[in-house]
Amino acid sequence: MISTDFIGGEQTFKQTLSLRVALGVLLFLPILLLWSLAPDPSPYANPILFAVAAGLAVVYAAVCIIIGSNRVIFSDLGIRRESILGVIEVPWAQVVEIRYVEIPVNVGAHFGIIGMAMAAAIRSSKRTQIKLTAISSDGKRLKITSHLQRIKEATNIILGRVLPPLLETARASLRRGETLKFGPIAISQTVLSWKSKPGVPFSELESAEIVSSNLKIKRKGKWGSLVSVRSDKIPNAFVLLELLQESAPHLRQKFDPLAHVRR
Repeated sequence: MISTDFIGGEQTFKQTLSLRVALGVLLFLPILLLWSLAPDPSPYANPILFAVAAGLAVVYAAVCIIIGSNRVIFSDLGIRRESILGVIEVPWAQVVEIRYVEIPVNVGAHFGIIGMAMAAAIRSSKRTQIKLTAISSDGKRLKITSHLQRIKEATNIILGRVLPPLLETARASLRRGETLKFGPIAISQTVLSWKSKPGVPFSELESAEIVSSNLKIKRKGKWGSLVSVRSDKIPNAFVLLELLQESAPHLRQKFDPLAHVRR
């Protein structure tokens, strides 16, 4: 269910603690391990370790302040991202492109013992990193990731606000007989083309969906995929999927952008 309601006219989404916790583990775990191996653990007997730890604590505190200042605010007018570097505002009506991907991440597998400690600290070793970028007509790029609290809700708000007008504009273009381009993918009223390959009629398509982090489009009777590309490489991938389902009855399903994402 896509939510477009706002409490008190706006909703604020702050950064999660997971990034700060993981960063703390990454910075201080090696120091703690070295300190545990010292014959005398007192600071006086280990001045270098103590100085390094104190310096890291100062750096860590500063980084936490910077990370904590990041927030995304949704209102009836648009999206606003606030950080220590400034403010980016994008009105809903000016969003012309959405880039979206979900990337499976196994922290423990990538970073060994430290990674397992980080995974324990953030309570998950297998996570999905969501990245959504909203791009405005004047080139502004506003990105949200899984480091934002209630990321699924935030994603649904953006998609619920932006996709309906983008879809209506795309439908109108197709009705006029125009060819729409989604990066290396082009579609007309009846044909899909991938890069420089010959076009394939919609009737020959078997499936079109986002599987894990990839947009996959399969052709009937073919073992491999006609299209297999990371979903954020395709601008407005959800618009493309919905248009394909509307034009090909065998791909039709109730419109729900996130329903296209199968883990």
